[in-house]
Amino acid sequence: AIPTSADRSHQCRQAVLAAQKVLTDLAALNHGRAQANKSPLDIGIGINSGQVSYGNIGSPGRLDFTVLGGAVNVASRIEGLTKSIGHRVLATATIAETNPEFFVACGLHEVRGLARPIELFNLSEPNL
Repeated sequence: AIPTSADRSHQCRQAVLAAQKVLTDLAALNHGRAQANKSPLDIGIGINSGQVSYGNIGSPGRLDFTVLGGAVNVASRIEGLTKSIGHRVLATATIAETNPEFFVACGLHEVRGLARPIELFNLSEPNL
């Protein structure tokens, strides 16, 4: 567990900066792909914060590292909404509140597995 709110805020910011870096690197990759007459690649990213469990699961013959828990389920499900909502990076209020300069509210949305809609925020993307 992350022990302090300052540590949690720092970790949330690192996740946002990582998403920005992925978008910048993807733009560079797609520039090269365009020059090679290849179609562009696109992605969706969901960012959430919360308690998770992680580790190796499986048998010695097939061992996988995985992350489990409600927080990762929500992140995965909001990533799945990126296409239908029309933004490549979506985050929960927990992330947006700690990094308000990076996000714009994009309304309440139904997320599979949650009883009520939650507010989602899209990352303000720089012109790449």
